[in-house]
Amino acid sequence: MKRNNIKKILKWAAVALLWLAIWQLAATAVGKEILVPYPYAVFLTLKSLCVTKEFWIAVLFSMLRITAGYLLGIAVGVTGAVLSSRFSVFKSVFSPVLHIVRAVPVASFIILALVWIKSAYLSVFISFLMVTPMIWSSVESGIENID
Repeated sequence: MKRNNIKKILKWAAVALLWLAIWQLAATAVGKEILVPYPYAVFLTLKSLCVTKEFWIAVLFSMLRITAGYLLGIAVGVTGAVLSSRFSVFKSVFSPVLHIVRAVPVASFIILALVWIKSAYLSVFISFLMVTPMIWSSVESGIENID
């Protein structure tokens, strides 16, 4: 193994140990596992869940929902960017919405979305909401900078 690879692995391990130590200290300081569980307790619980079929089904469906939101965000972002670069009225109408979505913290959207959306579809909505403005602005900028 090359020396650089060993350094990268050691650096990664040191960072991981640092964050595990911070997590352990936080759990000890709080003293309530419902607020900040101990890392070892989380590891044991994860270990017991990894052998169950239900866990992997839940993981699979979560990944599918997040992927659906991501792909939907790409589709809407690219379409919106093309329309915005083509029609200035479209850009004027949707520009404030994109700025608001970027400025508002995700947690706020989650709380509001829980009122209107079933929790099973929340991951689709949130991933869509986070991806769309980034794709939209990147594609729009790319289109506008073409000779």
